[in-house]
Amino acid sequence: MRIAVNARFLIKEKMEGIGWYTFEIIRRIVEAHPEDEFIFIHDRPLDPSFLIADNVKSVKTLVPSRHAILWYFWFEHSIPRILKKEKADLFLSFDGHLSINTKVPTLYVLHDLAYLHYPNEINESALRFYKYFIPKYIDRAEKIVSVSQHGKQDLKKHFPHISESKISVVGNGCRQVFKPLSKTEKEATRKKYSDGRPFIFYVGAVQPRKNISRLIQAMEYVVKNNPNVQLLLAGRQAWKTDKIRQTWEESKYKDNIQFLGYVEDTEMAKILASSEALVYPSLFEGFGVPVLEAMHCEVPVITSKGSSMEEVADKAAVLIDPNSTEDIGEAINKVINNPSLANRLIDAGKTQREKYNWDIAAKKMYSLIENLYQQK
Repeated sequence: MRIAVNARFLIKEKMEGIGWYTFEIIRRIVEAHPEDEFIFIHDRPLDPSFLIADNVKSVKTLVPSRHAILWYFWFEHSIPRILKKEKADLFLSFDGHLSINTKVPTLYVLHDLAYLHYPNEINESALRFYKYFIPKYIDRAEKIVSVSQHGKQDLKKHFPHISESKISVVGNGCRQVFKPLSKTEKEATRKKYSDGRPFIFYVGAVQPRKNISRLIQAMEYVVKNNPNVQLLLAGRQAWKTDKIRQTWEESKYKDNIQFLGYVEDTEMAKILASSEALVYPSLFEGFGVPVLEAMHCEVPVITSKGSSMEEVADKAAVLIDPNSTEDIGEAINKVINNPSLANRLIDAGKTQREKYNWDIAAKKMYSLIENLYQQK
């Protein structure tokens, strides 16, 4: 097979969720199937480390794809030309976009429908693009992949005409960098980032849907009972951050709260593994990767009810109402003041994490690719 891959999120030292999902799955598929040829299509220079094997060809487009207008030209003009020129048998797109203007069979990964649930948190041009094109993408794709059962059910709810057989679930895995640390390593990390004081940790983009304002407000309940506890937040400043910044400025406990910005993965994994708990109170996610990463670092998890995080965490987390600052604060107090509860959550996480594995994900994805190819 000649498999074209949308590789535009493979960006060295700037990888986030979609980029890692793309890389971890496609790397395993490429290595396991030297008989196939892979065409990685990207809009900026591709670091040589992404050229995984001899059966990978790199194709850079002239048109960039970093704005809604440019998305249109990239997917509807550049991609069809490349697919035709390269004689691609299939197009594999991991990032919630695809090309309508091609007849090449397409496997389409849709991570979530956040644009329907939280439209006010997306800039106007992107929102218009999503509203117009995502329904067309859903109809156009021969096969749709959701990253969770929750995402699949959400897709069926909003697009009931889509047949059950068209949607499959291929979840995330966890990278090896996320692992437990020794007591000495934890102490060194805490000394570096929190002056040796205990801390709870949030990791993810800083934007409204992540519910960071309520997490900051919840520190009022935490610090009253645990004055030394810090809140560390790692992640790039994404969009609409003014309210989050204002909430922090107005907090009586802002000295207990640090924004670390984007942190390189190896260092971020150390911070997570040195924390008292991961607190991930997002309002909506397609999967909730930090929950799984925390399980591999063997730290307790506090996360939201009613979205994919509950599915990923199952019984290995304290589940909170993300709309209640009091509930978030009380859950943090419960975990950091109750070592037996923390240990039970860690033990449950060791079992739960086995359900999500990159090797399993890659095998599922390749099976879908084979089936799609056989239907040509």
